[in-house]
Amino acid sequence: MSFAVFRKYEKPLLAVAVVFTVAVFAFFPSMGDIQDAVGGRPSAADLMGSFTVATTGEAHDVSLLDFRRASQSLERFRGGRSDDYDEAVVWRHLMLLEDARGAGIRVTDAEIGNSLKSSFPPGTVTPEFYASLWRDRLQFASARAFEQFFRETLMVQRWVEALESGARVVDADSVYQRWRVDNELFDLDVLVFADAEPDSIADPGDEQLLSFFDEMPDYLRERRFVDPARYDLALAWVALDAASENLPSERLAELPPVTEAEIDARFKLLKPSRFPELDEADEDTRALLRSELLVIGLATAAHREWVALGSKPVEGPVQEGVEPPPRTAQEFVDFMASWGLTSDDPTGMLGPEELEALPEVGSPNLAARLLNTRAGDSRYFKPYGEETRALVLFVEDVEAETPLGFEDARDQVLEAWRSDPVQVAGAANDFRDELKARARQVDEAAEVLAEFEQLASDAADERIAAETAAAETAAAETAAAEGSESDDVATLQAPDAEAQAAIREEELEAVAFDIQSRLAPYEHRAWDELAEAALADGRASERVSFAAVSKSWRLQNTDAEVDRTTLEYYVKSNGRVFQLAVDTLSDVLRHITAKQSVVVRVTARAFPEMSVMLADNEGMEKARLRLSTTAAAEFQLELLPERLLAPRSDSNPWGHGLRVVRAPEPEGQVDGEADAEGEQSSQM
Repeated sequence: MSFAVFRKYEKPLLAVAVVFTVAVFAFFPSMGDIQDAVGGRPSAADLMGSFTVATTGEAHDVSLLDFRRASQSLERFRGGRSDDYDEAVVWRHLMLLEDARGAGIRVTDAEIGNSLKSSFPPGTVTPEFYASLWRDRLQFASARAFEQFFRETLMVQRWVEALESGARVVDADSVYQRWRVDNELFDLDVLVFADAEPDSIADPGDEQLLSFFDEMPDYLRERRFVDPARYDLALAWVALDAASENLPSERLAELPPVTEAEIDARFKLLKPSRFPELDEADEDTRALLRSELLVIGLATAAHREWVALGSKPVEGPVQEGVEPPPRTAQEFVDFMASWGLTSDDPTGMLGPEELEALPEVGSPNLAARLLNTRAGDSRYFKPYGEETRALVLFVEDVEAETPLGFEDARDQVLEAWRSDPVQVAGAANDFRDELKARARQVDEAAEVLAEFEQLASDAADERIAAETAAAETAAAETAAAEGSESDDVATLQAPDAEAQAAIREEELEAVAFDIQSRLAPYEHRAWDELAEAALADGRASERVSFAAVSKSWRLQNTDAEVDRTTLEYYVKSNGRVFQLAVDTLSDVLRHITAKQSVVVRVTARAFPEMSVMLADNEGMEKARLRLSTTAAAEFQLELLPERLLAPRSDSNPWGHGLRVVRAPEPEGQVDGEADAEGEQSSQM
């Protein structure tokens, strides 16, 4: 404005300025009120809480409106699952957001647009899709409100990523120490036992089998010892090599054409078992697979249509409250025949043995594939691997499986007992028990045994005294009621000699594990003697030694050529072995594949030479990555809500010292003051 213009309108301008000034001081007596009105610090009445921003050290006040807005936005982004988080999660978001702002993190409009577009398949984010996203799916009041919260979310995400990046930085000394631990070398002495064949293990008799049966967990016993379910069913199948001219042409015409991609996928699936000599499918093979896929498509469509027909309303008048009659096996047979499938309706209820013996389609796993089926259900079994038929089943009736008692299940219990690892690895377990028994005979064991036996004895005395006192009290009350002397009654109710012996046995059993742990360091003293004896009498099959086995041996031997079925691989890759100290012994370890069990003694441990470390660039990088990943995971704990809300301290450097002034009020729509409902982002 030029001076001449100002001089011309001087009086009106001054009048407006005076009126504005008077109005301001009339409505806002203090500067703090002005700040509150224009979006600064909230008033005391509107204050929700405050905290200290970690990146600036300044206090930050949060109004009730801002807290509710953040809470609603978080709930929308999480699909309305408000039970997934509480107020602490809202505070965490607000704290990390202010930390990000204090650290100078910014997100541009272009970055918001790019991030949104990258969250969906290419070409998905159109103006219409975007409007539906923020308005209908997430239910924001406007695109601007949605984009503002998305911007804040990206700021928090980038701030957390920056913090994690800093936490991932590890120093060279830590990497070297981790590499040393990961590559520590173990010398192993291994005694090998051949597992017994279950059929060669003698029947232990009813008493021991009943004990084994009763001690099994209920859920396992009820699943293992049952009279299996039986099924009244109808079957339909079609062979994969069925000629197309023998199939109904009108049905084949309804099927979608077989694509080249489907042929490639089936060839890749079947190559190891059916086409190992082919690098890629030739013309004849592709023609064969195309024909098979056509047959599979036919069976799939037949089953799909059968299921669909079952969900359609029954034609004709329907009487209210009366269920339509269930479909029958004959209806299934007739329907599948119309699709060109061979059908059969076997007579009677079929158990696992009868299902396995079914002509054409029977198999040992057919009963398992019918688990949890009910009367009226159907199942389609697509052929895999060496299977040559597509199979559809209709279950007309089911007799559910029922748990068996011991008498009825005895043969099954005997089979399970003989297959139990304790029995199969009996020789190894006996050898291990011998070592434990010999450890009790060393001179140092006497003091350990005396200590724990005294503890068990004291505990037993307390129990016996407590039960005796309780019995005397009960007897006195009974005698008082009956008007007789109580001594004889008390003697009958107090623990007798047999009961006292049982109590002492229980207390000794309670400390058995502690005793064994204390005696374990002495077990190796009898190792050589007992190992040689086991080899001599044939209980052990061999004794092998492995020197300088790296703790990371399994990670260093991942090539496909490595035979993972060997005893050497099993021992050297077994993590339990590398938890043992020098001259300590493993429990019995079962190599199920080779039907062997082993007991391992660690005879020496040592760290590799520095020169080995310097030559192992790949190993050092793996150590760095493991340390870095661990450090990042540990740092995530620093960002848990309870840590961020707590006061800042040396042990909690990212604490914000939350001070809550009031609890949030019931929520309503709070983000609708912004824009018109149809507002679109300029970035979309």
